Amino acid sequence: MLVLFFWLARAACQVPMDAGFAMLEKGQFTEAVDFFSNVLKDVPDNKTARICLGRATGLGGNPGEALVIFNDLLVDHPGDIEVLYNMAEANLWNDNPEAAIRVYGEILTTKPRDGQALLGSANGYAALKDYETAVMTIDKAVAVDPSNPQAQLSRKFIYLARSDELRRQGEIASAHDHLDTVLVLFPGDEQALFDKATTYLFEQSPGEAQRIFKDLQPVTMQKVRVMSGLSYTSLLLADRADFLRYADSALYYQDQIEEVRLDLYMNKARALTLNNRSAEANALLDSLITLYPEEDGLKLCRVQLRLWQGRKASALQEYTRLYQTDTLSNDLKVGLAEAYNANGLRRSARDLAVLAASMQPDNPDTRRMARNMKLAIRPTIETALAFSSDKGGNEATEWTGSFGVHWLDNVHSKVTFSNRQVRNTNEGSRLSRQSMGFATSWQMVGALGWKASLVHDRLESAEREFDVRLSGQVGFLWNPGNSHSFEGSFSTSFMDYNPSLLSQTIRTSHYKLVYHAYTFHRIGTFNQLIYTRQSDQNQRFLYFGSLYYNLSVYPVIQCAVNYSYFGYDLARPEIYFSPDRFQTIEAMVKVDSAPLQGKRWQYLLVLASGYQFIEDNSAQWTLRAEAKLSYDIHDRIQAQASYLYSNAANSTAAGFTFNQVSGGVKIIF
Repeated sequence: MLVLFFWLARAACQVPMDAGFAMLEKGQFTEAVDFFSNVLKDVPDNKTARICLGRATGLGGNPGEALVIFNDLLVDHPGDIEVLYNMAEANLWNDNPEAAIRVYGEILTTKPRDGQALLGSANGYAALKDYETAVMTIDKAVAVDPSNPQAQLSRKFIYLARSDELRRQGEIASAHDHLDTVLVLFPGDEQALFDKATTYLFEQSPGEAQRIFKDLQPVTMQKVRVMSGLSYTSLLLADRADFLRYADSALYYQDQIEEVRLDLYMNKARALTLNNRSAEANALLDSLITLYPEEDGLKLCRVQLRLWQGRKASALQEYTRLYQTDTLSNDLKVGLAEAYNANGLRRSARDLAVLAASMQPDNPDTRRMARNMKLAIRPTIETALAFSSDKGGNEATEWTGSFGVHWLDNVHSKVTFSNRQVRNTNEGSRLSRQSMGFATSWQMVGALGWKASLVHDRLESAEREFDVRLSGQVGFLWNPGNSHSFEGSFSTSFMDYNPSLLSQTIRTSHYKLVYHAYTFHRIGTFNQLIYTRQSDQNQRFLYFGSLYYNLSVYPVIQCAVNYSYFGYDLARPEIYFSPDRFQTIEAMVKVDSAPLQGKRWQYLLVLASGYQFIEDNSAQWTLRAEAKLSYDIHDRIQAQASYLYSNAANSTAAGFTFNQVSGGVKIIF
């Protein structure tokens, strides 16, 4: 607008004022005020000099005085287009965009395609944060004069603001569309790219956000910002090594500025903790707390690390103490909610997370946490239908259903129903089993949890109907740290693979121990021991071990070597597969999308191949394949389907090649 004004002023002015115009162009507003004041002493009614004086006064820091000058001009020159332009702009200088829009509207009444008035109106609407109207208005201004650089620049900032508004309203696709428009107009624009990464984070797509940060890394001067973004997305993608590497890089670039940023040091402490370097993390925080004893953020970070290090009960106790002294802190609410959740106090976690999200509705982390915690404690119904068969003529159709509910803060219970129809096409035999069960799990405050279940079965055949005794399970799960877990249980069940086994009502009692360890080097091991006693006087010992490496953790791409061994005391080949000694060794690849939060499609693919050794027989090649696919029809409705194939003898009770197809639905109320 300033360039247009000077052109019009020069064209209309007969008094030599080029020196004053130059002062305005150079931003020498004090000198310009003196210059035009002197001009007006000689020609007090000169419109151009009065306009220039008003502009110099307003741009020089006295917008109120400028508005008085333009009001006086409007009295002397009612409806004058130049005066109206400046009058509207003066209202913007005075933080009165409503008045500016009214003045621009007066111009547009007679000149509806006036580009300058449209541009000014758009800026006025933007100042009022009415970005939707601002977008429509700036689009009209650009359509009138696409070559106007001021209009294009205003369009950029208005589109950025509208995109941010749409993101906050949850209209993610529209937010992306506005940012894409900016990137078409200004390719590689850093602010648009940073905003696009933020939008991806808001929609739980950290992989896409990280891609943008990596593209920005070699070109941006905002190194600390981009390294912090890469560090944060690495955390979300469960890449612990990169989380620490980028946290160090952010600190390195910040040190070049010679300005201390405690949030970057806290980020490094978190990264050290997740890389199993807790002693270094604690030492770093202790040194910072010594230097900055009044910084509450450092104290909160120390408690958070205590939680991440597996000291759940201690972290909950400290968060509770801090929260009692500062109930207004949203960071404390988030931390306490995480501590409640880690200790199994699901309802308390949900209530606090929802409160934190209501106070920070634009924070994607608190929104995600609140949503997940709300869904985690809602009642659920699950139902599934499965069909299986093998080359031995055994077939089974099984329907299962369950209803689960969190009826106490840290107790989850489930009622289950099933109907299993088994038959052998070679023998013409058929048998059915109807079951009803009750299962419950109890998470104690700390690392220990308990689980128990009770099932009642009723068997029925063409010849007779009879009840069998109850079966069930009791066990514990212990997580002493983030990298280790132990599980132990005792359970009883009945062999039910085919009609012959069901009719025998062979009760099995299993004593199971499980140990799982995972290191920050992406290497893990899973070990399982099961000792089984059976009502037919037989016994079985089973060991399964897996050594695996995660090529990727988001999604999981896992390579593993598995070994299994089991053997029975007594051979019962006429009833079930019961070798004296059975071993398998296999290589396995697994792809699992489970860590990909916020995705409607989820999948699991497992492919394993190796050899099995049955007693002293020669090695036999084995193949095992599993595929699962699920789709979120709605946030609370999920459809699932799966397929399983195996020719390994240990996959069935009889040792035949085995296939199973199943499908089901999960509903969250």
